[in-house]
Amino acid sequence: LYLLGRHHWNQFTEEGIRRSIEHYQEAIATDSRYAPAYVGLADAYLSLGLGHGHGAADPLEVMPRAKEAVGTALKLDPNSAEALAVLGMITFTFDFGYAEAERLLLRAIEQNPNSALAHDRYAILLTTVGRHEEAIEANGRARALDPLQLILAVDRGNILRHAGRVGDALTVAMEVQRLAPQAPISHRVTGQAYLATGQYADAILSFRRALELSDGDPWLSAGLGHALARSGDEAAAREILVDLFALAEHRYVNPVEIGYLHLGLGEDEGALTWFERAVDGHAGWVNHLQYRPGIERLRSHPRFQELLRRMNLVD
Repeated sequence: LYLLGRHHWNQFTEEGIRRSIEHYQEAIATDSRYAPAYVGLADAYLSLGLGHGHGAADPLEVMPRAKEAVGTALKLDPNSAEALAVLGMITFTFDFGYAEAERLLLRAIEQNPNSALAHDRYAILLTTVGRHEEAIEANGRARALDPLQLILAVDRGNILRHAGRVGDALTVAMEVQRLAPQAPISHRVTGQAYLATGQYADAILSFRRALELSDGDPWLSAGLGHALARSGDEAAAREILVDLFALAEHRYVNPVEIGYLHLGLGEDEGALTWFERAVDGHAGWVNHLQYRPGIERLRSHPRFQELLRRMNLVD
């Protein structure tokens, strides 16, 4: 049951993650002292809270469940590298606690130096706080341990983009696409790389393909809308914005994505308002805002600087 849970989690789709939750819960019902099942459950809730699987879950609802599950895992096995790595990820993505997250992730690596996910999550922490070269090295160690793990390649593409190495990021993104051509996340990372290089027509194609494969992920819709706006097709971008507002009336939509579409349309104050809501709600990957393609013109804005302070990213 645990292995079935990991299998479905690795698909990074809403259906896959929710099925993984069912398998982990069955595993816990079978053996309530089996720590890995609680770790898997925590990881699944964490993934929903970060926006994987269409971002259909409000982080304020699912992250506390992730904390509860990983807390149980650590009571059963205080030295579980996997549990420490999940708790570290929750600590810096949701709680904005970077020093404590680093302590937890380094302890996870100490407990199991062969944990690719622990090394990769440490890499994501490092890039979040601007230590990009260290992040590239940490992700390299993760990929050496598990060369075919899709998410590790995706993360490398994002880390390189964060470091300003957009050409290298695009090369890795194309590698990801070859690795898993039917995975929406493969085309998403390519679309983001094309956005960073200003190749809007290619970005539009990538996001459209990702949307076809994902059956309508708001994260991807916002990326497509941003690319359309930057390419000059404001009418199509506004149609997507209207659709996102309609979707938000009956399910969670990450405010970062609505803000990002406003940014593409050149509506900076509107974008900042949505980004502020995202910080209020500890939205998935809100502390990666400063690395979004096109965000450069907001960096010095007082409201944006205040957002970074609230997320403990600047003094």
